[in-house]
Amino acid sequence: MKPFKFYQDIPFSLKNGKRTGTSSGLPIGFHILVTFTFCLASWILLPTPLQSQSLLSDPDWLVRHNPPPSEEREIPPDNISGYDRQVIEELMGLKPASSEKVAPVLEKPGIRAPKLTADEARPRKILEPFLLGNPSAENIPEIELNFPTGSTLFEDSPGILMPRDFSERGDNSSDQLSLESSEKNKSNASIESVQSYLLEDPLQAKIDFEQIEHQLLLEDRARLKIQLLYHLDRLQAAEEMCRAFLQELSFSLWVPEIYYYLQLSLQGQQKRLERNAKLENLSLSNLKPDQLSHLLLLLSEDAIQQGNITTALRYRLEELNNPLTSSNADEEVIRELLRQMESVEGLRNLFQTYADLELVQEWFPSRLLEMLVAEQRFREASGQLDLMLEDARSLNEAEKTENLKNLRRRLSVTLNVNPLRIGVILPLSSNHPRISQLVQQTLEGLRLGLYPRPVLEEEGKLSKNNHPLQDIELVLRDSKLNPQTTRRVFRELVEEERVIAVIGPLARKTSEAAAEEAEFWQVPMISLSLTSSIPETGPFVFRNNQNWELEVDSLVRYAKEYYQARRFVILYIQNREGHEKARLFQKSVLAYGGKIEAIVGFQREQKSFVQQFDAFSGKLRSMTPDEAADLEELGEKEDPVLNFDAVFVAIGSGGMKDLQVIFPYASVYQMQKTLFLGDSGWNHPALPFVPRYQAFRKLVFTDGYTRLQSGVEREYFFKLHEKEMFRHQNYTRPSSYSAYAFDTLSMIKSLLKEEANHSHGDLKQALLNIRGFPGVTGTLSFDEKGEIQRDMQLLTLQRGNIASIE
Repeated sequence: MKPFKFYQDIPFSLKNGKRTGTSSGLPIGFHILVTFTFCLASWILLPTPLQSQSLLSDPDWLVRHNPPPSEEREIPPDNISGYDRQVIEELMGLKPASSEKVAPVLEKPGIRAPKLTADEARPRKILEPFLLGNPSAENIPEIELNFPTGSTLFEDSPGILMPRDFSERGDNSSDQLSLESSEKNKSNASIESVQSYLLEDPLQAKIDFEQIEHQLLLEDRARLKIQLLYHLDRLQAAEEMCRAFLQELSFSLWVPEIYYYLQLSLQGQQKRLERNAKLENLSLSNLKPDQLSHLLLLLSEDAIQQGNITTALRYRLEELNNPLTSSNADEEVIRELLRQMESVEGLRNLFQTYADLELVQEWFPSRLLEMLVAEQRFREASGQLDLMLEDARSLNEAEKTENLKNLRRRLSVTLNVNPLRIGVILPLSSNHPRISQLVQQTLEGLRLGLYPRPVLEEEGKLSKNNHPLQDIELVLRDSKLNPQTTRRVFRELVEEERVIAVIGPLARKTSEAAAEEAEFWQVPMISLSLTSSIPETGPFVFRNNQNWELEVDSLVRYAKEYYQARRFVILYIQNREGHEKARLFQKSVLAYGGKIEAIVGFQREQKSFVQQFDAFSGKLRSMTPDEAADLEELGEKEDPVLNFDAVFVAIGSGGMKDLQVIFPYASVYQMQKTLFLGDSGWNHPALPFVPRYQAFRKLVFTDGYTRLQSGVEREYFFKLHEKEMFRHQNYTRPSSYSAYAFDTLSMIKSLLKEEANHSHGDLKQALLNIRGFPGVTGTLSFDEKGEIQRDMQLLTLQRGNIASIE
């Protein structure tokens, strides 16, 4: 030990116990007394053992205990003031790191804590504490939230969490470890190594973290521990630690990242995410791009689950607006969220906030216009449309300008619609006998539909007050069976006549042209065409006529359930209607688990059906020469092989003459006991006069309209038709086209009684929602595609008359 300085200054003679000459001339006893007094004072006042040399002369001690003076107050290494540090350590349960653990690590430059300037190290608070507790917990103050040192939060082995007890080790427990292996592990441990192992090997990251834990700043240590807890699936612990960090270390620069991990922990536990406007703003400007993109995605999906589409869309737009994350933005999701927007004000706010985005400029104005029109805020919609048109003109966008002009015309139509005026498009000038007949039948049904709904007196008599309803007006236009003419007259009905809806046309090509115009103008149209694909044009297009799919489905279901039929043969007329019915019948049979044995077509008014019947009865099968010789020798003919249960005969409209030939052939081929299924073409007054029909015991056909059906609506319709039309030359009973036209107009009239349906969009939606409407052709409704739905009537022949099957 080195002697103290004052002891070195004692005269040498005094050290040796000998008296020497001095200049003081004092007695020796006085010197002995002074020496004893100084020694006694040093022993009492100094906490260290008496040394033989002054500490001030020791340079190592001076470096450790007397650093050079600085211009400003020394800052603790954790960037925290003394009082704050004491509070945090008491709250978090921190233990001071021992010098034995510190010294070896500080020698490694890769893990040395960064040295900050005095200004950088000055404690500062960015924000007030963000999260004061877990809002989902009732007694959160009782939960101890801390940043424990060592490995107490981590796993001893995968899947098992065991807190480690270091109390059993002695003071020299660290000496028991192999110094060589310890130094080797520590040389590889660093903050970078911990973060590099987080995803691939979190357990190795934990091991590296334990090596350097005590050498990190408090906030760095807490940040790494939160990341480790999350990647080790300790989600509840990670959540609690995030809350403690945000509450007590709100001044830290790592706050945005901790907020991100809080949301990850909540999402992993299937909890609702917690929003904080200040933290979100900090995250937008401080998080790494990949973390920010993921955070915005989490917040957007959580908002969707809560039904807040506006908030969800805002997060997606924020991702697109940030240059660092814009490449990760999903424009299809943004478009879908935009379609789901229902708040005009919310959309306007987003439009103003993100007006610089090209996507917003392109998509938002038209969507805003649609929403304004849907809410019937037509004046605001008109103003919005004018702004859009002005912008397009200023940018010289010719195509966009033309589209906006069309939008303005449509909006003008919507603003000026007459809810009591209905357009009708028919081939009024056609010279074709069949077409002229259909036009006449349709007009008869529309005329009867102008009368009010049936008001029956007692005993089923018609009321005398049945006069045409003057409020409803029908505006007729001639299609001339020309698609271009149909388009032109449709526009006239919409722009000039301001109709609320359009009925017709009849033909396929003109109906397709009118359907496209209906979609453009967004005006409801109910076609009377036989073409079932017309409603597929768009949501404003409907169809009311025969439903071939319902026809064949009702036949197949009845044959399967009542006759247990499984094997079928299809005989169909080779035209558009026949091909479609054959296809639908085959589809229905396969759906019910049946089998198609043969599909054979024929021509209209064909004279011989030998080839067709030979095809599905097995006579056209190839025979060996021996089989043919045997039949010829015996003078026998090959018997038909009827390996099927039922025959579906689709003759279509106007095919009664073909049926008159088919029945005799079926009799010759011994098919009297075979089940015959017929389409709506069988429902004809001439059916009972078909030759040899009496030989067939199983005849079943179907139709959507028949006089055999009972009900107030049908009774009223038939009586009204007879009353109004019996004076006409060659008066006949009302046809199916008269009934379809009558039901169509009756449905529209019933919906227009409600003022809420006095716009094109509202009327379209009302038609889609109509259910159980009592019509002449049955109980009516439209499916989601706009196709008519009705109950089909199964029919048969009994005692020479068409009868219904109950």
